[in-house]
Amino acid sequence: IAITAYSGEALEQLGTRNLTDIGRFTAGVDMNNDKSLQPTYSIRGVETNDWTIGSDPAVAVYVDGVYAARGAGAEAAFIDVERIEVLKGPQGTLFGRNATGGAIHIVTTKPAFETEGRVKLTGGNYDRRDVSATASVPLIEDTLLSKLTLASIQRDGYMDNIVSGQTAGSEDRKSAALQLRWNASEAVTVDTFT
Repeated sequence: IAITAYSGEALEQLGTRNLTDIGRFTAGVDMNNDKSLQPTYSIRGVETNDWTIGSDPAVAVYVDGVYAARGAGAEAAFIDVERIEVLKGPQGTLFGRNATGGAIHIVTTKPAFETEGRVKLTGGNYDRRDVSATASVPLIEDTLLSKLTLASIQRDGYMDNIVSGQTAGSEDRKSAALQLRWNASEAVTVDTFT
């Protein structure tokens, strides 16, 4: 399998904000979230442009091993990502689904055994203001761990439509995620993600 993998540190150094940015750094991969309904992901030229009810994309997106049926659900900001793997070619054997183009696997950072937190502020052109915060707190020492991630991503538009009077290209997204990890025994770990 041809795999391109990015660690969380590499994603920060590259300045990536979402999956579309990954396509700029990965050979043979084109990702575009400029479509009005769904982003399109193309690996080695294989992609899906049919978004009817019964169709599935040719490039499958997984978040922590769970299939995201529509790419729009995976276009969330990279706030707390451990790594991203881009697998090129059919992935029916590894992921149990015949994604003819390939698969994109996003792995989030799991809760830590110690209390820790992080806040990140980013500013930029067009009044960009991003705020993200993560806090990991063990609820029961070495048994039940929790992690809360909050993010707000805002940017003004960069193109004025003189006919409608609206501005295109603006962003205003907010997200929250709660993870729980239960170490039931040495052999059993249960993860939940909301």
